[in-house]
Amino acid sequence: MAVALPEELIEFKLRTKIIYRVGAVEEIPYELEELGVKRLVIFTDPGVVKAGNLDYVREALEGSGITIVGVFDKVRENVPASVVNEGARFLKQVGGDGILSVGGGSVMDTAKGVNVLVSGGEEDIAGHVGAEVLGKPMLPHVAVPTTSGTGCEVVWGAIIKNEEEQTKSGFIEWYSAADVAILDPYVTKPMPPRLTASTGMDALTHAIEAYTSPYANPLADAMSLHAMRLVGRWLREAVNNGDNLEARAYMMFAACGAGIGFFNTMCGAVHACAHALGGMFDIPHGVANTVMLPVVMDYNKDYCAERYRDVAEAMGVDVSGMSEEQGAEAAVGAVRDLITDCGLPTTLGEYGIREEDLPLLAEKAEQDVQMLFNPRPAGREEIMELFRSVLG
Repeated sequence: MAVALPEELIEFKLRTKIIYRVGAVEEIPYELEELGVKRLVIFTDPGVVKAGNLDYVREALEGSGITIVGVFDKVRENVPASVVNEGARFLKQVGGDGILSVGGGSVMDTAKGVNVLVSGGEEDIAGHVGAEVLGKPMLPHVAVPTTSGTGCEVVWGAIIKNEEEQTKSGFIEWYSAADVAILDPYVTKPMPPRLTASTGMDALTHAIEAYTSPYANPLADAMSLHAMRLVGRWLREAVNNGDNLEARAYMMFAACGAGIGFFNTMCGAVHACAHALGGMFDIPHGVANTVMLPVVMDYNKDYCAERYRDVAEAMGVDVSGMSEEQGAEAAVGAVRDLITDCGLPTTLGEYGIREEDLPLLAEKAEQDVQMLFNPRPAGREEIMELFRSVLG
């Protein structure tokens, strides 16, 4: 059988070692020792501490030869640059030689930002924007995600909020990726239903935008499609029955797989809009993605109908006999149904966004690099209409 050869170069990257099982935190001491860590600094947030996950991880480190020299638990949602800068000063003050991040995407991105500052001798992460500005090895970093959404445990970059400019922008640094990702579904059990739902929708957004990116490739497609199948099958169960470890385990893999997929293809207009919303109004990233995903899909559907038909099928829709256009409509409908079933908002009404805010929101979204990867071009007027449609 003839094999169709790709006409363009395909590059697929992954730097992080992934360990995945219930109880995987037991592997943390070995992995840190293999990386040569002796003086460990843990990065986390108050919610993780309150949920007991920090204690769970600490227990795994008892009896090891690793000293915890400090715990930085001041991480905030949307990763303010000031917090990253403070975290870097803290790590240098206590003399840490390795990082353990325990938390969701904000915690892991904070840890990456801290690592960039400490390893590069910089003081303000807000000025570190672009690709491979540092470009050299950093301190060892083991990541323990406690949510199932961002995939930050496997990506080699971070999104940081510039508080002064009210923008979210990022950096790409190959060595900023965690050396090891510990995927232990048990640590996601304390997540409340709304956080479970919104982070799960973040994973779905990664998967759908990666699959419809102009830079989609077969390897990323495989990760993205399987992530869609897992979210479509297991997110409702994880939301409604948080003690179901099977659902938690599959959602954790979906988030990780979608993360691998999207960082090899980039995202699109959903993420560009979500970054603008997070920068200006501090809206949680998963919620912003949730609200924007179906309206952006509806905007894009005529430009990637065949791929959206695949999305519908991956999410459990019987697409047999459907045209590509009908399949694309079914994909948008499946996403809307999942949002409703998970009890998430479909508008931004609760966040006080006004009509007069739309021009600046649209400007920031248009300037976001992710907009370059949307399957359908969108100018400022089109972006304003997307925001207007979800004002509530």
